[in-house]
Amino acid sequence: MHFDHTIDIDASPAQVWNILADVARWAEWTPTMKSFEWVEGDTLAVGARVRLEVDGAPKGVWTVTDLDEGRSFTWMLDMLGVHTVGGHVVDPREGGSRVTLTLEQTGFVATLLKPLIARVSKRNLPIEAAGLKRASESRVAV
Repeated sequence: MHFDHTIDIDASPAQVWNILADVARWAEWTPTMKSFEWVEGDTLAVGARVRLEVDGAPKGVWTVTDLDEGRSFTWMLDMLGVHTVGGHVVDPREGGSRVTLTLEQTGFVATLLKPLIARVSKRNLPIEAAGLKRASESRVAV
């Protein structure tokens, strides 16, 4: 299953990236983040691991698998028979930035739980994007 949400933000890519990359502070701008804890590392880097609890999903440990500093990062979670890959991309656009958030979920259990997973993903991605937009547009540009 694939889910994505794209939003235009009237802030520089650097400003948006600074907020997005500070994953420990996501709860300040998105109500979907219920808890956060560093498991390995203390900054966004390939191999860093964080324990997250997101609204509508069980707490799990995400591992950063790809990082293009200033532009994108990907992390993954394997839990309860569901393999999830989350992508976060900041692209420049005239007058600001365009952010795309993605979730790819595969596995036998993902197929069984498709209605639940779809409902949570389709609800959370727009909430997270809107929160990032508010936070980015309300801060002084970098």
